Amino acid sequence: MAMAVFGSKAAAAWTPRRSLSAASSILHFNGTLDISRLASSPLEELRRRSEARGICDDAGRRLKGAPWGMQLAHANEAHPWPVVRTVGFQRVTADVLTFLLRRRGAPRPAEASASMLAVAIVYVEGRYRPAEVCEQWRCEGDAVEVDVGDVAETAPPASFAQMIVAAGASSAGEFSPEMRLEMTDPSGFVTAVSCGKARLQSGQARPEELGRSVVVYARWPVRAEILIGGPDFGAWERAEWRRTVDGDSGSP
Repeated sequence: MAMAVFGSKAAAAWTPRRSLSAASSILHFNGTLDISRLASSPLEELRRRSEARGICDDAGRRLKGAPWGMQLAHANEAHPWPVVRTVGFQRVTADVLTFLLRRRGAPRPAEASASMLAVAIVYVEGRYRPAEVCEQWRCEGDAVEVDVGDVAETAPPASFAQMIVAAGASSAGEFSPEMRLEMTDPSGFVTAVSCGKARLQSGQARPEELGRSVVVYARWPVRAEILIGGPDFGAWERAEWRRTVDGDSGSP
């Protein structure tokens, strides 16, 4: 199971590019976007919109039971095609975005340099149908491994426990970490997940145990964009942010 944090470096400056007209509410859309109303950080804009939808709190932490999922793609060393999966946001702030994946392989030694994962994210809210608005986010950048404890308060216990049990089965040689194989003992797996969930909720799971099952990443996106539209409007409106680091600005 892996967790990632996606955000901007302290030295980074974000510049939103292209957008159109204003609205009284952060979620109101009348067919145009006003760039002056967007946050300077794309992650802060995503957090504000998610808070307005009742998905996260004002600190960007996912609310209990809130459905907050995205599609994540990254390279696959075992095959020529990328891995695509649906994962849940855990926290979004102006600087970081966190999420969980099951760890594949052994944890890195404490003295080793942090592992990195190049990822791309797509996140959609709303529905594309008459009288409604659809909102889509796209982000790309490198995710860097950080401490696993960042998700203890926000990860759904059932999902967290299932990834821990699956990681344990993989390390025991019960199935390949690169493939999904047939489950031979569904009832045993469900029982193990229930026990794992109880241990997580009671605080009995140790950090080193979690670290064997999950990996945590910190992410600094190099580009992010939001698209908003619907069948009642003439075209999709798009705004893009590109990160500037140490005076080096990305091209439009």
